Amino acid sequence: MRRFCAICGKLESEEEPLIENLCWECYRDRHKLIKIPRRLKVEVCSSCGAYKVNGRWVRSKSGNPVFEASAEVVKRSVKLTGEGAFEAIPEGFSGRGRVKVRVVARGSVHPLIPEYREEATVEVEVKRVS
Repeated sequence: MRRFCAICGKLESEEEPLIENLCWECYRDRHKLIKIPRRLKVEVCSSCGAYKVNGRWVRSKSGNPVFEASAEVVKRSVKLTGEGAFEAIPEGFSGRGRVKVRVVARGSVHPLIPEYREEATVEVEVKRVS
């Protein structure tokens, strides 16, 4: 008798063995590759465009310090639960001093599962200081 996924009922195969009684798709749904904190904040100087990271002020290297600061705070806050790499892409303002940042990761949450792409979006609260 063949085993099946405890959630969706998909039958196990040689090419896709179950992991903890789950098919690969259900395992990926339960074990996200990208872990992001719910709330992220960054301070940006209104005068010079520098931003605060880990308690230190960093000069902006781009023409858009708010987007640069938002991407940097996301890069420092995102964790991958498996093997892989990610990038943080600022997408624009989402209102009330917030920047929407898209995180795109390539990797895998388990050695048996081939590499795949996962995306998540987070809002960063930007506080202007002088």
